Amino acid sequence: MPNVLVYLLAFAITFPFLMTLLIYCLVKALTGSKKKAFHHAIEWSALIYLVTNDFILRTYFSLNLSLLILLIMLIIFLLFIIFQWRLVGDIFIKRVCQLFLRATFLCQSLLNIGLVIVILIKSLIN
Repeated sequence: MPNVLVYLLAFAITFPFLMTLLIYCLVKALTGSKKKAFHHAIEWSALIYLVTNDFILRTYFSLNLSLLILLIMLIIFLLFIIFQWRLVGDIFIKRVCQLFLRATFLCQSLLNIGLVIVILIKSLIN
């Protein structure tokens, strides 16, 4: 059983796009709603992209930016809270977390695509 978890984690880190699609299909089958499935897939796979990008930066570029990335994400989360407080007046943590995870997914997926392109170009040059 522990081997299955290790293989699933390795698959998630190696193929984050497929994991997003898998999460989408599972949630769509459970709820029947495409919109809910799309939002849940984005929110849940944001952390997968974060871990994937951290591994790519450590493996291919020998950079350990985990603490810096987490610090930047914390500052962005606090900015989301301040913006909601200014615009709405009340702070709804669930909504802030949803928006933050969606923004994280967008940034991390674009970073992942960029890193993969850089790695491919780097391997073609060498």
